[in-house]
Amino acid sequence: DATITTIEKVEMRLVHARRNLAEAPEHERITLLEGDAGEILKRLEGPYDFIFLDAAKAQYMNFLPEIMRLLTSVGMLVTDNVLQDGSLAQSKYTIERRDRTIHMRMREFLYAITHDDRLDTVILPVGDGMALSRKKIRAEVAVKCCACNQKIKASLSLQVLERRGWGYVIKET
Repeated sequence: DATITTIEKVEMRLVHARRNLAEAPEHERITLLEGDAGEILKRLEGPYDFIFLDAAKAQYMNFLPEIMRLLTSVGMLVTDNVLQDGSLAQSKYTIERRDRTIHMRMREFLYAITHDDRLDTVILPVGDGMALSRKKIRAEVAVKCCACNQKIKASLSLQVLERRGWGYVIKET
């Protein structure tokens, strides 16, 4: 019962997208939203189990807050082209001046997704690089102390190990 929502702004790509959707066997399950992703993301309600991010690289950081809002508690974010042909690993001084801003923004984005307590992220060095980020489950628990009967509150990050029927097998991270 999956559905797909895709966002495209560039007219040349929209022409191809419309044609491909018209020919797709299950086109009624795909929604093409036309316009600026930054504006459209703010209006989407979600939630989404899976988000594939392949957009203007300099905008990834700007999209991240809305993506986090839209992802389910166990959602997956896959981000494409995060290593910039491997040049992201080079010193910023070896990068041509015109490319330094995009490299700086991509480094900022990678730092954000690898240091965000809400995400488990791995970077795969395939092609131009891909980041896989899975949202962690957060749980608030309250327990009573055996000795003094006081309530103790704790916040836990949980990782889903597998899904079983209607539930999940989890562990604390």
